[in-house]
Amino acid sequence: MQTLLALLLSVAAVCSGVQQPAVSRNPFPYVIANPLPNAPPMKHRGEYFDVLSQPMTTQYSEVFWTGQAPVPLPEDFVQRYKGKVASIIGFEADVVRARGDGTYESVPCYEQYNHHYGAFLQGSESALAYVGKRTYLEDYRVSPAHRHSPRYQPRSLPSDPTPDSVVPTSQLFVEGNGNEHRRSFKYMAKGFAQPIESPSTFHLSPMMINTKNPNGPGRGGPLPRSSKAPPGANYSGLMECPCTSRTKKVFTSHEIQITGTCSDPVSTPEECFTAAKSLGLTPALSSSVINNATSPSGCYILAAPTGYEVFFNAYNKSSSLCGDNSGRPPRAVGTQSSEVDLHVDLNGMADKATITITGPSVGWFGVGFGAAAMKDEPYAIIVNGDGTVEERKLANHDPGQVLSPPSVTIASHSVVGTRRTVVLTRTLKGASANHFTFDPTVTGFDFISARNNATTTISFHGENRAGSALLLVELGAPSCVCRGKMAGSINGLPFTSDCMPEPVSDVAAQMNPSCNIETYSGGLFCCHHGVHLLDGDQDIPPANDTFHMMFRFFYEDPQPGDKNAFFVFHEVEANHGEYDVPQCLNGTAPEDCVYTITGRWKVKDMIRKCKDRADPWCAPSSPSFPQSQKIAMVHASGHCHGPACLTMDLYNADTGELICGVKPILGTGDEPMNEAGYVVGIPPCSWGSAEEGMGAPPVLDLETNLMSVKRSNSTNYHYGVMSHWQMRAVWV
Repeated sequence: MQTLLALLLSVAAVCSGVQQPAVSRNPFPYVIANPLPNAPPMKHRGEYFDVLSQPMTTQYSEVFWTGQAPVPLPEDFVQRYKGKVASIIGFEADVVRARGDGTYESVPCYEQYNHHYGAFLQGSESALAYVGKRTYLEDYRVSPAHRHSPRYQPRSLPSDPTPDSVVPTSQLFVEGNGNEHRRSFKYMAKGFAQPIESPSTFHLSPMMINTKNPNGPGRGGPLPRSSKAPPGANYSGLMECPCTSRTKKVFTSHEIQITGTCSDPVSTPEECFTAAKSLGLTPALSSSVINNATSPSGCYILAAPTGYEVFFNAYNKSSSLCGDNSGRPPRAVGTQSSEVDLHVDLNGMADKATITITGPSVGWFGVGFGAAAMKDEPYAIIVNGDGTVEERKLANHDPGQVLSPPSVTIASHSVVGTRRTVVLTRTLKGASANHFTFDPTVTGFDFISARNNATTTISFHGENRAGSALLLVELGAPSCVCRGKMAGSINGLPFTSDCMPEPVSDVAAQMNPSCNIETYSGGLFCCHHGVHLLDGDQDIPPANDTFHMMFRFFYEDPQPGDKNAFFVFHEVEANHGEYDVPQCLNGTAPEDCVYTITGRWKVKDMIRKCKDRADPWCAPSSPSFPQSQKIAMVHASGHCHGPACLTMDLYNADTGELICGVKPILGTGDEPMNEAGYVVGIPPCSWGSAEEGMGAPPVLDLETNLMSVKRSNSTNYHYGVMSHWQMRAVWV
C-alpha cells in the first residue's frame, strides 16, 4: 500500500499524488455485482489527491456524529480548477490512525466502527449554511439519514456570478458509506462524472462508534444489557446502537404528522404548547395563538435552525395541510458573524424583518446591507455607543447621510458583559430607494460590518471592518401536533411514527418493533453525538483514541459528451430509515432464519428539483425540472449493516426484470478491510461500456414502478438495520 504523506499545517489536510496516475489505497481487488463475462479487473482511472479529515477523539462506547470543520483541498488542484470544472470520477474512504513517524495506518473496524458518513466537496461559489433543527422533519429524500440530517447544508453564495448554471458547486459522496466503504467500488464509468466548479474545500460529517477493546489488543469490551450480540460474537454489539439505561424516553399521547390533517386535532393552546414540549420539540423559540387560513388548523410547529416555533391556529376551517408550504408566504432566517454578529428573520406572512445585531458594548458598530465594500454605498444600520440607532445611506469611504424618518423600531436593547445587542423590526420592503429591501426567497445577501471602540458615533473604523455573506435558510413546512397513539421523544428528539403503509414498505404491516416508541430499543435515536453506549452503572473506560478518515478522490478534466451523474436515493424501509430484525423462532433451520422486507415506489420518487446549484441531493436540470421523462442508471450501491445483511435486490416491477442485486463481502481475518464478523464491502452495480466490463445503463421512465427486497440474517436479533439504495443516474 502506498505510503501516505504527513499531516500538513495543522489544518488536517493531506494531499498526495496530484497529477499522478490512479493508484488504489485498497489492497484487495475491486469487483462489481453485474460484470460482463470476462470483464477486466475493476480499477480507478484518472489522477488523484488525498484529503485527511479533522481528528476525532473518543472513548470506548462513545459515538462521534457531527459535522467537522472544512479542510482545504490541495493548493495545486484548487488553482488548476479555479474558475473551471473538475470531473470527479471515483473515490475511496478509510479510517486511519497516525503512526509515530507522521504516516498513517488503517484502523480495523472492530476498533472504530464506521456506521456511515456524508462527505462533500465544496466549490468557491458556495458555502455551508447552518440549518440546525430545520432539517429534522424534512422530506427523507433530502438526506440519507433523515433523523440526523447535517446541521450544515450547502447553499449558493449571493455573489455566484452564474446562479442559473447547472454545473454544481457542491458534490456529495455517500455511495457505499457504511462499514462497507473500504472495499466497495465507487467509480463513474467513462462518459459519466460528478462535475464541480472551482472545488476548494472538503467537508465531512461522519458517524463513528468507538469499539476499541479497553482491556488490551484484539476484540472485546463491556456491552450494555440491551446488546443483542450473542456470547462470543466476533462483532461488537455497540455497532447496532443499543438503547441503554442512559437513554431518556418521554412518553406522550400526541404525535407529529407531516401529511394530511389531524384525525383528532389538539383543541386548546394550552394542550398544544404542553404537547410540543413533551414531544421533545425544544427549545421553543416562541408559542403563539394565531387565526389565519394559510396555516393548518390546530397545533403545529415550524422548525428553525436554533429551535422550534409553536403555533395554535384557532381558525378551524383551514384547508392547509400538514407538511405543505404551498400558498404560504415565504420565511427565511440567517446568521453570520463578522466584525459584528448579524441575525435576520424575514417573515413574508407578517411582512416583517427582525434584525438582531451584536457588537462591543463600548463604541459604535454597524452593518451595511447588500454590499461587498463601502464603494457600493449601501443602506446601513449604525448602533451608537449609547444604544441609539441610525439608518444611513453610506457614501464611498464616507459616513453618508442619515435616513429620516427612521423605518426601524427598536424591539429590545441589552448589554451583557462586553457585548451590546439590539433587536430591530421593519417591513421587508425598503421605505425608499435608499433603503435595502429584504427578500426571503433569495439564497442570501452580502454585507459589510465595522466597529470603533474609541468613539460613540460613526467615525473612521481603521482595520476594524469586514465583508461577508449571510446565507438564508427557509423555515420548515408546518408539522402538525395531533392527538394519537403513543409517541414522545428519545434523548430529546421527537419520535415520529413514520413507518409507511404498504405498498411503500411493509415494515409497518409487520409491526416492526422500531415503529413504536414503546418497543424501540436500538438504532439512530440512541446514537447521538457524544453518547456512550454503556449502561449508567457501567464505568466509561477513560482511555482516548484519536483517528481520522482518509479520502482519495479520482478526477480528470471534463471529457466531450460527459454527463452529470446526479444523486438518486430511496430506502426499502421508506421514510423510517432503519428497522429491527427480530430473531427467528427456536428450532428454525439456519437457512430459514431470514427476515425479509419489501418496498415499492416510482422512479420519480427518487429524485427532486434542485434548490440551487450548491444543492447536492438533487437532479440538476435545464431548462426546467425534470429535464427528461427518462433516466439512465449508472451506479447503484446498497447500504446495509453486518452481520445481518444478506442481499438487496432492485426490480423493475412493471417487467419483473432485476435491475441490480447486491450481496456483501464478509471479512475472514483480523487485518483492516478484512475483519471477520463484519461486512467489509458491498460490490455495487455499475454500468458503462463493454471496454470496462460493464453493461449498458438501464433506461427507466420516471413513472416506472420499482420494487426492492431486502433479506437479513435473523439467527440473532439486530437493531438499526438499514436498506438504502445510494445511486447515481443521468438524464436521457
